[in-house]
Amino acid sequence: MASAKRGPKVGDLIEIFRPDFQHWAVYVGDGYVVHVTPSGERERAASGSTKSVPREKVVAKKELLDDVAGRDKYQVNHMHDRQYSALAPDQIVQRAEQHVGREVPYLMHRGSSRDFAIDMRYEVTTSLSLPKRTLQDK
Repeated sequence: MASAKRGPKVGDLIEIFRPDFQHWAVYVGDGYVVHVTPSGERERAASGSTKSVPREKVVAKKELLDDVAGRDKYQVNHMHDRQYSALAPDQIVQRAEQHVGREVPYLMHRGSSRDFAIDMRYEVTTSLSLPKRTLQDK
């Protein structure tokens, strides 16, 4: 079973360490995360990612963190907290849960789950997504 250095709190970004890449999710409470996986993916997120399946769209899912992480280690990672103010935890959860079950248009790139998580916490997008306030804007 995976473990974190501290238990995640609502609104935390979770970085999951897969063998060849990182998968990202947003912790929404009660052991659940919202994350994106390829559209039509039938296997659990623990067995694949947007990197390994060439799709132009991904779907947001709400699943137990332990199921998403599987045996992979994970940690809370707020990589942009010094650069951007995070939204309030309830706003992060509301934004993430609004996407559950919906296809989210992201470019085919290994960072789709990271882009989604960043957007949910900071309401910014990377250059890989449709522009709002980008990480390059200061």
